[in-house]
Amino acid sequence: MLLIKFMIRFKDMINSHAHLDFDDMNAIAENAVAIVPSIGKQNWIDVQMYPYFSLGIHPWLVEIHTQQDLNHLEYLV
Repeated sequence: MLLIKFMIRFKDMINSHAHLDFDDMNAIAENAVAIVPSIGKQNWIDVQMYPYFSLGIHPWLVEIHTQQDLNHLEYLV
């Protein structure tokens, strides 16, 4: 049920879900930009120390987040 509420509430947001931390991504050129993923509430604060960041919830982790977490994500965004 929370997944449906999440999808409806954030329907206008961009799905930036990508597996940039997979081993295949290690082959990126030497000048690649460091990427710090935000997959849930456990690191929303941590990633904000970088000049550019995005906040989100991994699709598999939606069910462990509460309505309060969704409210907080919306506030941060």
